[in-house]
Amino acid sequence: MVSLTHMVRAPVVQSRTAWLAAVLFVSCVASGCGTSPGRIPMGWVDVPRSGQALSGHFSAVGWAVSEDRIKGVSVFLDRSLLKDCSIGGSRPDVSKVYPGFPEGDNAGWTVDLDAGSLPEGKHELVFQAESAKGARRDLGTVTVIIMR
Repeated sequence: MVSLTHMVRAPVVQSRTAWLAAVLFVSCVASGCGTSPGRIPMGWVDVPRSGQALSGHFSAVGWAVSEDRIKGVSVFLDRSLLKDCSIGGSRPDVSKVYPGFPEGDNAGWTVDLDAGSLPEGKHELVFQAESAKGARRDLGTVTVIIMR
C-alpha cells in the first residue's frame, strides 16, 4: 500500500517512477486508501416467510457469517430501524455448509418482536448484517402482514 504521507513529500521527477507514483496516489484516493470495510457478510432469514400473517409475539430467526466476524444483525420495518437482533446462536448446520468462517458454529441470530406494537397491514422487514469491519449486507427482505 502506498502511504499518502510519502506521496505528498515525494519530489516531482519527470520519470516513469514519478508517473507510476502519481497513478498509485490517484488510485489510492479513489479507492479509499485501504479503508475498505472488508468482505461483506452473507446469511439468510429462516423465519418469518414472505406473505406470512403475524400477530402477537413472534420471533425472526436466521444466520450470518463473515470472514471478518459478525458485529451485529438489525431488523428494519419499512426501511426504518426497528431493533437489533441477538447474535451468537448455535448453528452447526451453517458451519457444515460454509466451513472456515470464524464463529460459524454460532452464526445464528434471533429477534423477538411484538406485532401489537407495529402498525397493522402489509410491511417489509429487512434484516441486515454488519461485519466487525463495518461491511453491511441485507440478508433478506420479507413482506409480512401484521394483524391484531
